[in-house]
Amino acid sequence: MLGPSIKELAEENADIKFATVNVDDNMDLAMEYKVSSIPALFALKEGKVVNQLVGVDSKENILAMLK
Repeated sequence: MLGPSIKELAEENADIKFATVNVDDNMDLAMEYKVSSIPALFALKEGKVVNQLVGVDSKENILAMLK
């Protein structure tokens, strides 16, 4: 599960904003970002997707994707 890793990353990287979205409760947003599998992680810059990961990954790989 990614929840604990995301929480740790948020605490360790105050310069990065993190958000979680329940796709069952936010189907419009899931459709907008074409989420077909979960977990799905998106890095956005100025409102545009600049990188993404699908599936469980290590904290280090998630951080690398964000930088």
